[in-house]
Amino acid sequence: MKITKQIIKKLIKESIDSYMLSESQVKLGIPHGVDLKENPEVLYQATMNFIQRNPDLSGGEARENAKLLMRILDNTIQGTVRYTQGHRGDMSLLHRGEIDDYMASIGHETTPEEIAHMRDQQGRLKMAQRALGSMLGGSHAPDYMLSSWQDSRRDFFRDNPNYIPGSKDWDDDY
Repeated sequence: MKITKQIIKKLIKESIDSYMLSESQVKLGIPHGVDLKENPEVLYQATMNFIQRNPDLSGGEARENAKLLMRILDNTIQGTVRYTQGHRGDMSLLHRGEIDDYMASIGHETTPEEIAHMRDQQGRLKMAQRALGSMLGGSHAPDYMLSSWQDSRRDFFRDNPNYIPGSKDWDDDY
């Protein structure tokens, strides 16, 4: 492989970005090297500690750190619940007699208990995100009016499964 200036620049940029992210995480109270999608409780605890240490986020470095923490929360919440499925595995390992390796190649199917635990962790992170968003205000604050509007539409369509768009039932109420 030929190493060009572009490859060197890309490697330098990636290492700087990685360093800056890890330094930012440490500054926010998140231990270095922790996989947040595997350990969301670490991010939850760091967020709650950050909120406790910074009751006023009207400006300055604390506000910028809160925005960074909000981005980390957004990314982690999206990947908290992971579904895996078992599959057939590498049959060549089985034929060679490498039973342990074959069993590892089958994979792991997510159980309902694991899914419930992941959803619980995701819910806790969303709660911390809403608390931090309320403190930040503006576009970060949760939009309760939109949420209640969405809930009312969901309830309407659940109660009226045979609804035809454009009928008077919907238009008269809203």
